[in-house]
Amino acid sequence: MTGRGFRGRKGLVILNPENDDMATNIPWDVVALTLKAEREMQAETVRVFVSGNLLLAGEDTGKSKAALAEALSKVIDGKWALTTARRGEDPSGMERVSVAASIRVKEHLTAGLTERLKQASRAGLQLQLSRIVTRPPKAEMDAVIAELRQELYEKARTEADLLNRLLPADEGTWRIGGIQFDQTTEEDEHRARQTRQEFMSLGINERDGRGDSSGEQDLAVSTKIVLLARVELKRLSVAAPEGGFFH
Repeated sequence: MTGRGFRGRKGLVILNPENDDMATNIPWDVVALTLKAEREMQAETVRVFVSGNLLLAGEDTGKSKAALAEALSKVIDGKWALTTARRGEDPSGMERVSVAASIRVKEHLTAGLTERLKQASRAGLQLQLSRIVTRPPKAEMDAVIAELRQELYEKARTEADLLNRLLPADEGTWRIGGIQFDQTTEEDEHRARQTRQEFMSLGINERDGRGDSSGEQDLAVSTKIVLLARVELKRLSVAAPEGGFFH
């Protein structure tokens, strides 16, 4: 299938030349249908988000971040991503820097995480668990979406072949006239609630780690990717004149 494409607000639309304005007067038989492909993903790793408050007593931010990285390595050894969230003045007159850090690790490494964060905290450096997200990495999700898109292309072609077998006509064959994709992501809410209840039993809230139940946020435990394809199958309603419609 050849044609032109453009990216619309909801997805990628593939059009053949017969969709052009110059071809709108050509009589077509049209069958519109929606195809669906889905995949449920279980993440083998989780992303841990930690918040920290540092009190600076004249030392530069670089040294403070180094101290934070050292403390975090004692909690979970690995490559933490650090960002500075905001600066302010502590009641003591020292500068307070609030930072956020995250790391992706195997799920079993999160056991006893809250206690380890307490042990890594010290005077001038307080660490708290913000949240744990188990949604798969974006690269893995993108790979699955590409596979689902290919599956839908094959389904669309199968539908066209089916029409050609069941509804043959001398005027022409059924072909794919256009495809538009829409993607949704669904979370397993039941399992997410179970995970949230485990957090609550520890007296913490997934969002801020301070035990405040306001603004609770379920965790994405099982992720289902659903890809829809709105397909238009077309064939000529009348036989093409000698030389074609454009000559």
